[in-house]
Amino acid sequence: FDVPSEAVGPIKTASFIFDGDDGHSAAEIKDYLEKTGAVESGYRTKTQMGGGPARSYWQVEPKTAMDLVKNSSAYFGPKFRKIFGDERIDYASSVTFGEDALKTLQGLNEQQMSDLLLKNDTLAATMAAAVWIRSSW
Repeated sequence: FDVPSEAVGPIKTASFIFDGDDGHSAAEIKDYLEKTGAVESGYRTKTQMGGGPARSYWQVEPKTAMDLVKNSSAYFGPKFRKIFGDERIDYASSVTFGEDALKTLQGLNEQQMSDLLLKNDTLAATMAAAVWIRSSW
């Protein structure tokens, strides 16, 4: 499989954010994310086939992302804040992360999270990596 150029940077960023977490290296996380995208979407679509809720190359469901930021917030530490702390996202409801990206994400509804996962590959890759980190792989 070939990872599209638009996915390379987001995978690298997500790998940086979680490097060392639960004993997993950035290289290991990168490998998992590359393979997740290949299996989940074949890097051909960012919406779930059949009309399901999953979004991005890594097929993250909005409810999963919302659960991560609300119930596993400890995973989103200084490196997450460094990456997302001052990012502005433009879409229908124009979410601005500001200084507390995690708090902003915790306040999103399911549609807003869905839109964000679809349009922000870096956030989507980060959520996919967080799924792996939270699991016992």
